Amino acid sequence: MKVATGIVAGKAKSLIFRVVRWLLAIVAIMLIITGLGITEFRIVGMLTLGLLGKALSFKLHTYLWILFTVLLAFHICYSVYTTGNRGRKSQP
Repeated sequence: MKVATGIVAGKAKSLIFRVVRWLLAIVAIMLIITGLGITEFRIVGMLTLGLLGKALSFKLHTYLWILFTVLLAFHICYSVYTTGNRGRKSQP
């Protein structure tokens, strides 16, 4: 019974990590777009059909940094935690 529970828990962890990776990628792309929206607001405004102006880009960019930092910290900590003992030999 413990083996089945371990497999399910492993799949759940894998799914969580996959979701975090995709969210991190999406937020990183949005940070780049909103950063360009601050500096090159005329071009980005044209490409987004006027939806993303300079003020909205600045506001989104400010809030996305918080989400990006949290996701990046989780991604790094989880990666270090899961790969910490790989490749190490047990000491007698």
